[in-house]
Amino acid sequence: MIDVMNDIKFYIGADIGSEAFSIGVYEKKRDHLKAYSFSNDSKGFEKLSTLFKKRSIDSELSVVCIENTGVYTEGLLYHLHQEGFKVALESPLRLKKSFRLSQKTDETDALQIADYASRYLDKLVFWQPPKELLEIIRSLLSLREQYVEQRTANKNLKTSFSRKRVQSSFSLDSLEQSIQD
Repeated sequence: MIDVMNDIKFYIGADIGSEAFSIGVYEKKRDHLKAYSFSNDSKGFEKLSTLFKKRSIDSELSVVCIENTGVYTEGLLYHLHQEGFKVALESPLRLKKSFRLSQKTDETDALQIADYASRYLDKLVFWQPPKELLEIIRSLLSLREQYVEQRTANKNLKTSFSRKRVQSSFSLDSLEQSIQD
């Protein structure tokens, strides 16, 4: 069995955007840092896996720390988990507070996240995918919340329009229809 605290060879940091992600790899044995960028889609994930194989980056000897950017993070999270990597999600604020450099590029951030993973390994909480049903329920609740907010906004707009001196029956009817649906 791998001793997480002592057997880690690679610390990998990931900075995620909507279209692309950057990773920084810190190799403990050689005290070496390197950054790479990929598209944030299945092609980018496959290129990342190819790079890991080429560089002999073994999932059993690696820790990945990812800046939590919400939905943009999901694809890479699931991909890395499926590949057997130990993945930790960290809040952007916690990561930024620990950064040593003030330069702001995605690759620099990824390298600093890798450094963060090496310094705070004992504090990282490793991610596990939620149950599928839980994800479906979260999506449905989010959708319902959006509908309720939109309905309230439409009611308020209809009230506002109904108090105007010059009224548009089309606008009032459209709002009434959206409120009823």
